[in-house]
Amino acid sequence: MLMRGFTLIELIITMVVLAILALGITSYIGLGARMYTDVAEREQLLGQSRFVAERMVRELRNALPNSVKVDNDCLEFMPIKTVGLYQTLTASTVELSWLKEPAQAGDFLVIYPQNPQHAVADRMRSISSISGNSMTFTGGAFPYESPAKRFYVYSETVRYCRTGSTITRNGILMAQQVRPDTRFEVTEPTLQRNALINLYLSFGDAGTDMFFNYEVHIPNVP
Repeated sequence: MLMRGFTLIELIITMVVLAILALGITSYIGLGARMYTDVAEREQLLGQSRFVAERMVRELRNALPNSVKVDNDCLEFMPIKTVGLYQTLTASTVELSWLKEPAQAGDFLVIYPQNPQHAVADRMRSISSISGNSMTFTGGAFPYESPAKRFYVYSETVRYCRTGSTITRNGILMAQQVRPDTRFEVTEPTLQRNALINLYLSFGDAGTDMFFNYEVHIPNVP
């Protein structure tokens, strides 16, 4: 009687072929998964990089004139809350002629800042109250008046710092995977041009990297 079946050699060959096919399919699926993971990580890195870069640029464009400085890998400045013009200035009061947006007690009043120190001490006073067109402040008389009778008000100091592989804003994490070549540079203003802030932001690791290079012009109108 004739018996039909497979020989041992045929079974071995079949098993080897199936193993080769399984290995190839597994490698293909693994490659696709790695590609997807790499793309997802790059998209996440790109998103956070754009977020911190655009936020820094947006805030810098509203910075108090002559207030931007770099200190120990930190970019420090004061965003303008409001600006206005005054009629008269005494040792403790300002009579307003125009105010763009409301200010409030506890904000900081700055008149004729010409360098970062003026914005935090020499030509800055704390607003104590506002009533009608009169604003009172503490800290004594201003040493100089503005030639254009212009004043600025801000409520906080902003510090973007590169600490290790992160960027923080006033201690709050804004971005990770920051490379060591990230740097902030300030070119001081002159009578002929505005202040220039250069932001070189570099992100990624050995396998993935990207950088942003921004130049922000800040009006030099104290």
